[in-house]
Formats: sequence, C-alpha cells, structure tokens
Amino acid sequence: MYSKTVLLAANRNRNTVTVIDARSNRIERLIPVGPGPTGIAVGPNEHAYVNNFAGSTVSVVRYTTGEYVATVPVGIDPVGIAASPNRRYVYVSSTGDDSITQISTSTNEVLSQTPAGGDDPTAIAFSPVGDLSYVCLSGGGAVAVIDLADPNQGGNGLPVGSTPNDVVFNEAGTRAYVTNRDSQTVSVIDTSVNFVMNDIPIPGAVSPTKNVLSPDGSTLYVCDSGTNSVYMISTVTETVVGAITIPDPVSVAVSRMRDRLYVGSGAGGSITVIDTKVHAVVDTITGIDEPYALAVTDIEPFPLSTGILDRQAGDEFYVNINYLNTSSTDLAEVIVLAFDYTSGSKVPFIHEQFSISPNQLMTKKYWVSFTRKFEFQFGITCTLAADVLISIWPTDAAGNVIPELRLLPTQLSVISSLTPNVP
Repeated sequence: MYSKTVLLAANRNRNTVTVIDARSNRIERLIPVGPGPTGIAVGPNEHAYVNNFAGSTVSVVRYTTGEYVATVPVGIDPVGIAASPNRRYVYVSSTGDDSITQISTSTNEVLSQTPAGGDDPTAIAFSPVGDLSYVCLSGGGAVAVIDLADPNQGGNGLPVGSTPNDVVFNEAGTRAYVTNRDSQTVSVIDTSVNFVMNDIPIPGAVSPTKNVLSPDGSTLYVCDSGTNSVYMISTVTETVVGAITIPDPVSVAVSRMRDRLYVGSGAGGSITVIDTKVHAVVDTITGIDEPYALAVTDIEPFPLSTGILDRQAGDEFYVNINYLNTSSTDLAEVIVLAFDYTSGSKVPFIHEQFSISPNQLMTKKYWVSFTRKFEFQFGITCTLAADVLISIWPTDAAGNVIPELRLLPTQLSVISSLTPNVP
C-alpha cells in the first residue's frame, strides 16, 4: 500500500544499470556492472542480479545505494535471467554453452550448472505457483519444461513457434505465453498438461520479441522493433486488439501497483510510460542508453512510531513535527499516519504523504482538539532511512511545550509495518 516503486534499466552500451523512481520517473543513480548487460532479476535484500553477455558473469548490486556486491561466473553468453518465486535462487540461461546456472541469493555463489535441454536458451520464467519453469530454446523452436524441485534432471522440449524469444506466466500459473520471433506468433500453453492450446498470429509483425502481461492479466503486450510497435493481445479472445507506436521497442516491464507499462527504446535511448487502464502514453523517461532489459520492484517504507502518547489533562493542543533530511543527494518520501485511541478503538485522523529535498528541514503543525491518547506513525523511503531525523514537540494553545509528550529522533520506535487500510 505504501511502497515505493523502482524501475531498473540495463544499459547494454554503457555497461550500467539506471535506477529510476517510478513514482516521479526521476533517475536516481547509475550503477556500473559488467560488459554487455542484457537482463535483470530482482532478488531479496534490495539486490538486483544483472547478466553480462560479453563477460559471461552476473553482477550483483544493491539498487537502493548503488553498492556493487559481487561478481558471479556463469555460463557462456548469458541472455536470460529470473528469480525463483521465493527469491532464494536466481537462474541464468546461457546461449554459448546451452546451460542453466543456479545462484544462491543468500551467498551469491553458484549452486549448479545443468544442460538447458536444447539449443540457444534465451528467456527463462517461473510459474507464480509450484516449481514449474519454462526456458525458451530459440535454436530449436521449443521451450524446455524444468521442474525446480529437481533442476538437475534437465528440461523436456515442448514445441512452439519458430525462434521463441520470451515467455511469461499469468498470475494463476495456468497459462504461459511464448513470443515466437520468426513465425510472428504467440504460443499459448496450458501449464497443467504442458500443451500448446493456440498459436496467435500477429498480423503485420516482423520480429516480435519481449512480452509482458498487464497487471490484470487481460492484455499481453508484445514488442516488435521491426515495426516500431507494441502489440496488444487480448488473453480472453486471443487476438490482436491494437498496437502502440514506440520507436525500436526492445524491453518491457509492468508495475502491478501503479498500472503502468514501461517500454525501453533501443534506438531512442528512452523509456515510454503507458497507463495500462487506457493504453495511453503518459510520460517518456530520457537519458537512457539502449535499455535492453527492464525490471520493476517495490520498496516498503521504513516504519517508525511514537507509541501511544497520553496527555493526562488539558484542552486542545498542537503536535509540531520536524523532519530533517540529512542526505546531501537523495530525496526522501515520508508517510504520516495518526490515530486516536481515546474511545478505546484505533481511529485514524491524519494520513499525509510528502517529499523532503536533500538537506531540507520541514516543519508540520497538526491541531489536535478531540483526543487524549494518540499515536503517530511514519514511513520513510529513501536510500538510508537513518538520514531522516524526526522530532516531535507538542505545544498547548499558548505555545508552551508539553514536555511529557516531546520525543527526540532516538526515542521513536521501529515497528513491523505501517497500519494498513487507512482511509
């Protein structure tokens, strides 16, 4: 509910990853990685795993700070990368030696390297439920079906169209959609029996590649750099229902929380932002150099609380709160929630969200006239939550500080999460 959405872009020509605040579409930082980054998987602990095609490695970086964490050797010419549903592992498919490498996200070490089950493994995807994984075998016109419970068994090839390039599962894990570049189709697979139910033609397409489902699962978006188009396919009728013109679309990702589609343009050096509810372009993020891969993730705010404060006596009063962002470089987002406990139940009476610029001191003043017992909660989203200092100094109507209610930054308590479902 209170997450910050982050967009990551792998810049193949610059050997970097761009970190973007998807709420404002503002570029936050540039992180150096290995040579030729072609894919991104989001792991735990704010780590991103970036496969480097030209270096046959995976770079592990912390996208919230820009820290370079580790370099992991993998197969030759890695192309596809994905995290398992529980994010305990990252899997990398490499076309140079037709292998699948399993990486532990707790140690950033290789656990195994097994045959992919066919030629030229490219994209890899996981069912949201169970242990099923599909790997596109672009050289064999098939997908490898791999059981993660026993990845060493290799994959069984399931024939699809010509040169399968990307695959995505629906949220229920009942269907998978495979984009076939050279046959200009999308294969629809019933995952319960691993059977191709339909091959959807894309009229006018030249080289459809990357795909992604809309947040509600009703639309499959397919990039085609050959026609400068992102095709929209209804998953209900399994037909093409429209197209959005975007120059040289080479990568795609969605934010389920924000109903946004992000499309990276290779030649344009930009990312187009589309509202998935109306299929309309709402923004363009520039300053990106060939964003060959995109990934979206959410960061939960760091939660703090005053605890329940009890004003034993007195009339109306003010709660004055100072917010100091001590960072010289990073914007901070703050969520403020307040609750009245006077009646014996928890009743919300403040819900506010705002930004604090680097090195900015902001003071907020709240008039409280009806409550005796109350609590303030704060959610902080920034590179380092400790950079934001919050102090509380309530005053009476005459402006006198109420000392028993005053709190310094070190007196706030860390809580598990912000209270949900606040109007």
